[in-house]
Amino acid sequence: MKAAPAPTDPAEFRAGLIYAFLTYTIWGISPLYWALYSGPPIEIVAHRALWAAVALAPFVLIKAPSIAALFSLRRVKWAAIGAVLITANWGAFIWAVTNGYVLEASLGYFMGPLINVALGMIFLGERLRRAQWVAVGLALVGVLIPLVASESLPVIGLFLATSFSFYALVRKKLDVDGKTGLFLEAAMVAPFGLAAAIWFEATGRGTFLEASWQPFLLIFSGTVFTAGVLLLFSLGARRLPLSTLGLMQYIAPTLQFIIGLAQGEAFGADRAAAFLFIWSGLAVYTWDMYLSDRRRRRDRRLAAAGPPG
Repeated sequence: MKAAPAPTDPAEFRAGLIYAFLTYTIWGISPLYWALYSGPPIEIVAHRALWAAVALAPFVLIKAPSIAALFSLRRVKWAAIGAVLITANWGAFIWAVTNGYVLEASLGYFMGPLINVALGMIFLGERLRRAQWVAVGLALVGVLIPLVASESLPVIGLFLATSFSFYALVRKKLDVDGKTGLFLEAAMVAPFGLAAAIWFEATGRGTFLEASWQPFLLIFSGTVFTAGVLLLFSLGARRLPLSTLGLMQYIAPTLQFIIGLAQGEAFGADRAAAFLFIWSGLAVYTWDMYLSDRRRRRDRRLAAAGPPG
């Protein structure tokens, strides 16, 4: 795979920053919303895929040159991979925030930028600078601390970090706009979502059609709302370099971390040490990115000024 080129249009770059900022802020406070839901997390995932596909279908299909072109083999391949990754990620996140694991969910998204660095090296052929190696090493120590202290890995955090970072990587390979890409991904999952929704209602485990309006409103509003946020992310991801997305990912886990602490989740010494090492890795990574960006701006100014004399 080749890395997608960084945007050169300042207006496009600024738009990408706005989309990404809104995305990560909303994701950061979303545990407060889903804490109101008491049903099975997979029900939310099923309805999100179903209603996202239904809502986007008219807008996408009307503008599509043809169904065959829209569902080309290459697009279906990348959309299917993206759909699996984001569905698994979303299901794990909903389970975590509705079962008292908001802090571990935040740990996963703190690791996301450093996972992006590793993926860039493995799949995009990017060479890591010394500071980036140090950052990834510190994060690795942070992941291993719970294993040494309590013989258990932060499985939820690791899964959330790797699945979403892979999704961001795959999303860049889908050569369509954000709305069309989201529709294709939702369309891949919608049949399974419909089957799951029917099964939940048939077995009496679903909450969508309960007499109370609260479950219906929570699921329906939440699925439409989260699909819209994912569209914002898609719009931002196509306009920003992967490194910039990695930096902006700090917003969501910071807000989630604050929420987890406010809700009284356990925060022992081993977890504090894990966070400390990962935050240290992020600090090194951020400082290195800042210095690298300064050098790039300086080089551009020198190039624009031309040779002396």
